[in-house]
Amino acid sequence: MKYTKMKKYLLITDVEFWKENAGNAKRISQLILNFSENNIKLDVAFIGKIYNKSLIEKKYKINIQEISCLKSYLIVQCKKIINKFPYFREKIRRNLKHTTIESLKSLKLKRKMERVYKNLEDYSGVIVEYIYLDYLIPEGFEGKKIIDTHDIQSDRFITYLKKNKFCRFKILPEEEKNILQKYDYILLVSERDIEIARRLSISDTKLVYLPVYEEVKKEETSSSLKLRIGFIGAAIDFNIDAINWFIKNVFARLENKNVELHIYGGVSGLVKSNNKNIITHGFIKNIDDAYRNIDIIINPIQIGGGIKVKNIEAMSRGKLLITTDIGAQGLEDGINKAFLLANSPEEYISIIKKYLEKNLPINTIEENAMMYIRKKIDYKKYYFEFFKNILGDN
Repeated sequence: MKYTKMKKYLLITDVEFWKENAGNAKRISQLILNFSENNIKLDVAFIGKIYNKSLIEKKYKINIQEISCLKSYLIVQCKKIINKFPYFREKIRRNLKHTTIESLKSLKLKRKMERVYKNLEDYSGVIVEYIYLDYLIPEGFEGKKIIDTHDIQSDRFITYLKKNKFCRFKILPEEEKNILQKYDYILLVSERDIEIARRLSISDTKLVYLPVYEEVKKEETSSSLKLRIGFIGAAIDFNIDAINWFIKNVFARLENKNVELHIYGGVSGLVKSNNKNIITHGFIKNIDDAYRNIDIIINPIQIGGGIKVKNIEAMSRGKLLITTDIGAQGLEDGINKAFLLANSPEEYISIIKKYLEKNLPINTIEENAMMYIRKKIDYKKYYFEFFKNILGDN
């Protein structure tokens, strides 16, 4: 679908979406690319430092502006340094205090935003990525206001509390509701999040289901004498907890030594193990290379909210996925059809043993996984509706 009348929107984000190294980055990247494909001009205000501006603008066909101050620059640099030292990172993480909406506001960034975008009314609308950047939209802006939630943040916070885990971002349902109500449209990545938003008494007319999608393509596995279990993840708290839990409670208890655990992504550097059958690969440019080297994908996530992009990615490649109740959020109708569920070490071990004994309908589950993603995430339909009803002429 192409629109003849050119419109112009502004997207505000602090996520390095061009790296596509995490679910949120992939989501924003897809959203931006769809603007270009639908002939709708999009500018991007990036909260942070940009080092490859021309390459980003060429790939996404956008104009991207850097909105930063010394404080935000130093925060980014500190994060990069901390991430290089796993033990140091974990120690700092466990002594952090809750971050709130108010504590994330920066008057300097707001003023910089106002200087760069003096004529904000030239835009048909503004899209904010994540609720904590809400304050950067001027109160009097009369264009369409759209927020991309990624997750319902209060639901994530409550989930962490129930599991007795630290959640860095603290926001309660009523506070989140009051902010979301200000927007004309609220983008949600899962049907589950839509139901949560409804429970917050947010009108259906504001809610827009816009899922993260993956191209469905069978990735054939290379031959190996060993069973290769794989985990792919960025250096994010819930990934760190998940893979270390799996190593300690599942992998260490496997009696069959003919099993390897392959770990890809930034989380590789935060793994605690000396086991020779655990191979860390770090960041990989072509994710398909990882899938070709994996027989089973695991996502033993213990905490979190929203839909898990890595699960969608694994199923779209036709891989046998094992995940938890938390990992299955938003995908519940695919349990034991498109993927397998395991919450305890014993359940994981049982499935792995069945795989080794050839006592699982592996081919059926893998085929079901691809069919499930095709049917579940008909992204062309949802993006068509998004541009037609929200950004179109109607």
